[in-house]
Amino acid sequence: DVPMNVDLFVSQIAELLYALNLSYDKYNLYGVSMGGVIIQRFTELYPSKVSKLILCSSTGLDIVKPSFISSIPILGALLFKFDRQSGESKSVRAQWANPDSDEYKRCIKLYQQTCQQHPGFLRSLFSTICYFDFHLAFKSIECIQKLNIPILIIWGDKDTLTPVENAYRYHNLYKASTLKIISGASHNLLIEHSKQAIEAIKAFLNDK
Repeated sequence: DVPMNVDLFVSQIAELLYALNLSYDKYNLYGVSMGGVIIQRFTELYPSKVSKLILCSSTGLDIVKPSFISSIPILGALLFKFDRQSGESKSVRAQWANPDSDEYKRCIKLYQQTCQQHPGFLRSLFSTICYFDFHLAFKSIECIQKLNIPILIIWGDKDTLTPVENAYRYHNLYKASTLKIISGASHNLLIEHSKQAIEAIKAFLNDK
């Protein structure tokens, strides 16, 4: 299997844009969680293709390493599958502001259906966690700082996966960025606080 690292996802974006053959010279890129690292890396490699960036609850400032058990051949993958296939866990619930909501139940059901219908999904997720090179974000940041690209940073103040402190760190690194902190929102703010997120995004994209 191909390691699911950052550059693999970047190449997929590049190939998708090429295949779509859109009539745009530049694009507005939106990255959620690990997607924030991916779009920053894309911008580093293809700066002429990017107009604006939106980082939502982005990883990249804290180096995340797989657990020791995960690194054990065969056993790590089996334990990961056993632990993740239900979609329900204390850590998953902690990423929601309201884990007793209908939206949470609906998302868990969709996750379980995905695991059942696409056997390779958990294998790909495990590969991503093991091979995702978070450290690339620091190199990307150095490049993007020189480009003067408009950047919107959206975060929930109750995020337990990527703490809100990282939003302020990104805002400090990208001096001209716009920061939007959504009160009461956790890592899944796009689902639970979609209205506030969309309003911030629309205002940012409409700002010339």
